Amino acid sequence: MTIPEIPQQAPEPAAPTAASQRRAGGNGLLVALSVVCAVLLLATLGFGAGAAILSVTNVSAAADPGATPTPKPTAKVDRDRTVHGIPVDVVSDIDFGYFFMTDTDARGFTSLYSQIRNHDEKRAAIVFFDVSLYDEDAVLLSRWPSSVYMLPGQVTLFTGVTVGNMLDVASIRIEQTSLKYEEPRSTGTVVLDEARSGDNGLVGGKYTSTLGVEGRGAHVYLIAAVDNEVLGVCWDVENIPASGAFDFRCTLEPASRDEPQPIGTLPDDAVVASYYTLDTIQ
Repeated sequence: MTIPEIPQQAPEPAAPTAASQRRAGGNGLLVALSVVCAVLLLATLGFGAGAAILSVTNVSAAADPGATPTPKPTAKVDRDRTVHGIPVDVVSDIDFGYFFMTDTDARGFTSLYSQIRNHDEKRAAIVFFDVSLYDEDAVLLSRWPSSVYMLPGQVTLFTGVTVGNMLDVASIRIEQTSLKYEEPRSTGTVVLDEARSGDNGLVGGKYTSTLGVEGRGAHVYLIAAVDNEVLGVCWDVENIPASGAFDFRCTLEPASRDEPQPIGTLPDDAVVASYYTLDTIQ
């Protein structure tokens, strides 16, 4: 079964959280893609086996970096990584995979992504981060907050949205500033049953939700990868039903560990994984 004709693109929002991906118009039929759950992508994106899809929310907004660094977290210092040739270090009790990032768009927005995991199998985690950008002299250029809500034992995407010129950025630091565990607000999950793609990076799919509550205003993400390397990512806001089926589609924005490449028609060996997000605060 093919996904119906894609509606015309809505006006672009001004907020940074909606800057990187949005629903897009398109034409023509979508062709089938291979679907791989987040569990199978974990080994290739920086984790071991044994995790599952998780619900989470990322909220990013402009913040004055101030004169002092982020308050010292009580978390561990994770191993160093690079993205687009820029070193990234992480201070967090949450496990991160490798990072992939978009280019800076015409409005100055850059989106940084990584798979993350909540090791607690019984409690949900609410985590707040600072994403700090430094120049080659270790001078703080800007700082941007991000937050996620994670169900027990689940995996999703960390997203950090920054605004400004990335040419002067020599290093990135992600610091956990708050971590709180609580009873999960829902049981169940969301599964991508069928994925399809069209021209110019258009992707979509059919989903089944077993959530115990409706996910109003949830974020749904799609990642496309070839040979274990991410090509692009997109997301949009969706009302996920409690125990029901729904369709979703968005247009991939090029994103990668190194230099993102334009996305046309996805190759036959491309695979797609999906994630969803709930509000951090309800």
